[in-house]
Amino acid sequence: MAGAVRRRTALMGVLSAAACAVVAPFDDQALAPVRRGEAAAVLLRFVVTAEDGRDILPFDHAVGDDSLGLARGDFDSGGVPEGRIIAARFPSEAARRDGALVLLLAPGYHYLAIQGARRTGALAYQAGFRAVPRWRIAIPERVPLIYAGTFQIRANAIDLMFGDVVIGAVDQAAMVVEDDTGWARMAAARDLPGLPPPVTRLAVRHAGPVLLGVPQR
Repeated sequence: MAGAVRRRTALMGVLSAAACAVVAPFDDQALAPVRRGEAAAVLLRFVVTAEDGRDILPFDHAVGDDSLGLARGDFDSGGVPEGRIIAARFPSEAARRDGALVLLLAPGYHYLAIQGARRTGALAYQAGFRAVPRWRIAIPERVPLIYAGTFQIRANAIDLMFGDVVIGAVDQAAMVVEDDTGWARMAAARDLPGLPPPVTRLAVRHAGPVLLGVPQR
């Protein structure tokens, strides 16, 4: 048990190390927790459409104040999104342009909250993650690569002075997760060739009590 706690603590340190996502291939060192069975690589895609029909790149800058905002809850937080940007990685520039990122997540249930770019004070923005609906991602043990779905998001577009566009208010009720396993297999072959093909386990809109165990396969 003590060894498991130490491994989990070390993994959480890895997951919390970055304040935003970076474009970087997954080398052997980055995939070490996956190969040891301590985490799964979780592939997510986000497609954002403005109210006027324009496509908005969700990570035109990074995962941060000027892009789609993501926060994650897990066992340690009681399922409550912690109100901070989660550590993530774009495995390639093509993935970033696709709106796709990869998280390394420990086995268990994880709860994702999604907002637009920060246009308020930091504390109010963090509180917003706790107020929006959560999406539950189930990570069983010993599954190296999981595709958790493509989030279809409708949002208000904010046009800035020099032509940049940022994501405003997100229509939470209209958000859905679609299954595009064909795309996920192509993206995984391109960006994560050292792992087996992804297993599709779509994120679901969370309702009811928080689940804190480890799901079965």
